[in-house]
Amino acid sequence: MAKIKAILFDLDGTLRDTKDIIIDAYMHAVEVHNGRRPSLQELQPHIHHHSEVYKALSAHVAYEPWLETYRTKLSTAWMEAPFFEHAEQVLQELKMAGYRLAVVTSAEYDRTIEYLSYREVDHYFEVVVAMREGFRPKPEPDMMLDAMQQLGCAPQETITIGDMITDVQAAHAAGIQIVGITHGFASRRELEDAGADYLIDRLADFPDILA
Repeated sequence: MAKIKAILFDLDGTLRDTKDIIIDAYMHAVEVHNGRRPSLQELQPHIHHHSEVYKALSAHVAYEPWLETYRTKLSTAWMEAPFFEHAEQVLQELKMAGYRLAVVTSAEYDRTIEYLSYREVDHYFEVVVAMREGFRPKPEPDMMLDAMQQLGCAPQETITIGDMITDVQAAHAAGIQIVGITHGFASRRELEDAGADYLIDRLADFPDILA
């Protein structure tokens, strides 16, 4: 591994434990507007972004009311969602070691900034890149490329960590290595099959990969 200077962290399913919260909000929005709660099997392929869930399962209804239903269900629980075990210790350790840290998430920008501030962890991150106008959600590499540009780091100096197949795909498209973590939305097998460069089961193991 080349000398790594920058680390791009996914948020949901990687740092923040929101799997059940997000799945429930997706299912609720589809149920309210479709009249039927989808199965997890139906939902799973589209779960990486709410726009994909809408297009796949609710495209016959108006988007804005559907999105409002999703956001309302998500909002309160989302802000109270905890970090995974060891997350803050790992961030502190990496920051003190001189790594440049960023959040790169397909969640909405304003809500991401609000959450990081509310949890008092925003000071760990030099850069926060999240969904706003001009960006496409993962698996597109837009946000990872933007984070590297802001940090002034090349792909070979950057590594990312994420829990979804789309994180792996976005990393590949951006030309950077990725550590897949198995405590989020995708299984170890799914991350392995997608081509993750490294696999870990808990955040406490992440510094060992860098070492």
